[in-house]
Amino acid sequence: MLTKDIVLKKIVDTGSKGITRSEIYKGKKSEKEVVENIVKTLIDEGYIIEKNRRLYSKEKISLGEEFVQLKDFLAFKKEISKELDDLRGLISQLKGEIDRAYDYINDVFIYMKGEREKTGSVDINTLKMIYDNLNAIHNFGDSVPIPIFKDEVKKKFNIKDEEIDKILLDLDTKEIIYLQTLDNPEDFNDSDRGIKFEGRTFYFITWMKREY
Repeated sequence: MLTKDIVLKKIVDTGSKGITRSEIYKGKKSEKEVVENIVKTLIDEGYIIEKNRRLYSKEKISLGEEFVQLKDFLAFKKEISKELDDLRGLISQLKGEIDRAYDYINDVFIYMKGEREKTGSVDINTLKMIYDNLNAIHNFGDSVPIPIFKDEVKKKFNIKDEEIDKILLDLDTKEIIYLQTLDNPEDFNDSDRGIKFEGRTFYFITWMKREY
């Protein structure tokens, strides 16, 4: 089916020879009215002119102080539109990468504490490493018991259970980890070493899956 762009291209491609309406719709009466309407629109919009029943593209379009052929202008416009679309995509992708990098840096340094007697400050990377090691060794299925996690943290840092509880609650609030409660604390003999908060007992840690 003939469209405005197709008709305009046919006219532009004929150059100085021009083209008639019948040459465009090639005797197909069903498309005659369509061509008539499109031609009228193109003339009204200033893209083409008609001389002796032949249709011509306007030879020149003003672009500042320069002049370009209509077909060259249309090709240039199409190419620029494509380049702009690609550029917008790259900008959006770059913004996403910057946001993820900022989140990662924020996660790493916001939890840095004061000086410790053993390996230094508690940082989120070390906590994540401890979590991953326990999960891999014991096959906890991404639900690491808090008492076992605390014991491993205390092997590396001079830190009390209460301080670890505070850090884990903060990470849970930031949605970096997910703390799970116990429905029946009596089923676990070390449930008293979970995190007691607002009438609940948190016993398992699940580290949220985050891609950087």
